[in-house]
Amino acid sequence: MVFSGAFSFLSYLRVPSPINIFSSLAESVGYKLSLSPAGRTCEQIIAAVGGLSMIGIVGRSAELLRFLDRLAHEDLEIELDNEDGAPAKRKKVHKSYAPLNHVLEVVRKSNPEHQSVNTPHLNALIRCNVLKLGMALRCTECLNTSWFSLESLSSKLPCPRCLAEFGFPAGSPPKDAWAYRVTGPFAAGHFGHGAYCVANALHFLCENVTRKSSWIPSFEMRNEKGNTFEADFGLLAAPSRFSHVSSPHLIIGECKSFNRFEEKDFARAREAAKLFPGAVLCFCTFNDSLDQNEIRGLTRIASEGRERMGVGKQMNPVLILTARELFSEFVMGGLHSLYGDKADYARAVYMRDDMEELSDFTQQLYLGMPSYHKWRENKLRKRLARRAAKGPVADKN
Repeated sequence: MVFSGAFSFLSYLRVPSPINIFSSLAESVGYKLSLSPAGRTCEQIIAAVGGLSMIGIVGRSAELLRFLDRLAHEDLEIELDNEDGAPAKRKKVHKSYAPLNHVLEVVRKSNPEHQSVNTPHLNALIRCNVLKLGMALRCTECLNTSWFSLESLSSKLPCPRCLAEFGFPAGSPPKDAWAYRVTGPFAAGHFGHGAYCVANALHFLCENVTRKSSWIPSFEMRNEKGNTFEADFGLLAAPSRFSHVSSPHLIIGECKSFNRFEEKDFARAREAAKLFPGAVLCFCTFNDSLDQNEIRGLTRIASEGRERMGVGKQMNPVLILTARELFSEFVMGGLHSLYGDKADYARAVYMRDDMEELSDFTQQLYLGMPSYHKWRENKLRKRLARRAAKGPVADKN
């Protein structure tokens, strides 16, 4: 409410949503932005678990993610008898459920240092509709086993394979028939179309690196000429109090679940660098380390990104996050303990929350590059050596 003399009026200001912020950013370079199908799946997964801070319910470990992905498209081999006495043939049948003991084993492996949370963790997976309880029953007609939800259990059950009805074995109910299956957006294959890696990366950045941020998951951009650009996530982060820059950091993310970065991913990062000079190029993977092809490709991009675009600011810093960072939420001893003999260095880097310093640290750690300051010194030394080799410049007069 504003008072000015005898006049008063109400004025309401609405905080722009992240999609509005990034749409305006895309329009500034001549593009229109929209969320991709993978981005919408990521939004649904994050909403289902209760927000980005709760993504650890499903993104806690590589074992749990691989398990959920197998349930989304798992094959089970069965033997078919031949009437002519020939050796039995094996046929793959889709299986989208897992027995109770298998689920308990996966949850146990996902909490190696916190066994007391196994039961609460399983309850959280059920409460968030990641897993749904049912029974795996065998049809008496086709002899195939299918999963039935608790709501669908009755005295007569329709077999989804042969469409015949068979009776529930009420006289001798199987004790080991309890089984779970994934539901909703968690049933999307290929690790939720990459949504788990995106969500874990956003969680890590928001919880451990930035304090104030706005983000969107996977998005697409298109201009009037038909040119397109895609990224796995975008994040605008306010600089920390220790940062030497005052403008927000734009982070463009490229994520891989358990596959490898390829040339097309590097080309997309270079396109992002052209569209958004000064943006941080963030490469995220659930793998523990990078292979030689990835190191070569990322080293070239990181070297180009270390060039200066202004006073005290790099052109496009490259930030690398691996399984060490993305699965670090529930590690006893804290994130710094994961870096071994570089723990003290890592503690200082994360304490200052400086985006360029963190990028420099990960480049040294995963690419074997020298520090940014040593890189600048070597570059200056080579320039002076070339100048000295040319000899003194003759006086034109």
